[in-house]
Amino acid sequence: MEGTETLNSSTSEFIAASFNTSSTKKPIIMGCLYRPTDKTFDYTSNLCQEIRILHSQNRYNIIWIGGDANLSDVAWTSNTIIGYQYSIHINETFINTIIDTANEQIVSFPTRNEIALDIFCTNRLTIVKRCLPMPGLK
Repeated sequence: MEGTETLNSSTSEFIAASFNTSSTKKPIIMGCLYRPTDKTFDYTSNLCQEIRILHSQNRYNIIWIGGDANLSDVAWTSNTIIGYQYSIHINETFINTIIDTANEQIVSFPTRNEIALDIFCTNRLTIVKRCLPMPGLK
């Protein structure tokens, strides 16, 4: 499978590519993100704006976005804020971006300690059969 880069951010750690498949009419868009723990609200705002742009440019495509969001304050099963390690603006901006782009975050198990810091979001939940943990690389 060969991908074509569709977004390579210059302001955040976010990249996306489109992949043609035999089972979908339009390419699947796959994005990968990393939100460092030491970054400000502006960084998160830029990252979220790029996620929104990706969605607006690919409205009718299946979109998968995964990566390390480092949002230990978010309970993804309810899209609520449960802690105060990061500002409420950082947490709310990220949650609202996921909701506003019609995505669902489907990682429901801890990925580090007891928290889901690594996320996987999709705008087509019906085609994802399951999301299971795998052992980490050493």
